[in-house]
Amino acid sequence: MECINNILALAHSKNEGFPAIKKAIQLANISHANLKVLYFEKSPSYINKWLKKAEVAQNKEYILLHKLVESAHQQGINISCEKFNVGDKNKILHSFFNQNNCDLVVCEYQNKDESLWSFDGHENSNLLYASNIPTMFVKNKTWHNKGQILAAIETEEETLVHQRLNREIVDSTCYVAHLLDGDIHLLNCYLESCLMSFPTIDVQPEKSKFSSHSEHLTLLAEKHHLNKDNLHIEQGLVDDLLPQQASKMDADIVVLGCGEHKGILSMIQGHTIDFVLGKLDCDLLALKPGVIH
Repeated sequence: MECINNILALAHSKNEGFPAIKKAIQLANISHANLKVLYFEKSPSYINKWLKKAEVAQNKEYILLHKLVESAHQQGINISCEKFNVGDKNKILHSFFNQNNCDLVVCEYQNKDESLWSFDGHENSNLLYASNIPTMFVKNKTWHNKGQILAAIETEEETLVHQRLNREIVDSTCYVAHLLDGDIHLLNCYLESCLMSFPTIDVQPEKSKFSSHSEHLTLLAEKHHLNKDNLHIEQGLVDDLLPQQASKMDADIVVLGCGEHKGILSMIQGHTIDFVLGKLDCDLLALKPGVIH
């Protein structure tokens, strides 16, 4: 993600304050990008219609939405907004992605009842399936001035696709940090092998897992001229350690690669994205391999 020219913001009536629109406006203002807002509202229940609660809530949302659009216009942002029923969301997004150029999608995190063994589709991962566009899932937390950007790197996987994904993760992290004047951190998580090993004769001992990952992560950091003091190597699952590290440093944005595994494994576990999002206090930028230019 070397530049952002066109941003798509997705907002829902059930999310208070429209954090996706606010942060999309902030990014569009800094990057001089065009901004398209798709606002999806849920049809009110018959009881709320009768009590006129839905009408009051919608009026408040429309006023705030109008204020945000006017604010963007005043900042010189080329912004447009369209309103749809949430039931048509998948069809609308499919049509939009087929007919428009987009460099970044900014959407509100959709909360989920977390369950490890679940075959149910989920809105966050479904959005990732819908397109190959980098997607930022945002929450209500405000970005700090000169905040922290944390990227998860997997150095153990040696396929060309994954090596390219690692480079794209770092490149995109650098770009986002440049836009927000943030500080870059890299996190590499690894698991020790559970296999039994036997001593061999006249063979040099293998490097420890830690030193091997440290060497690879340092090399990657050097290529991008990053601060070596901001490299973090931890033993354990990225699903657990990434939210912990993000909370520890009070990160504004976490950057994570996704979309390498599909089929039954993806159906059983869902994306790592879904698990991490539920534990994060901050925003998450999801990237797919080989799709960022």
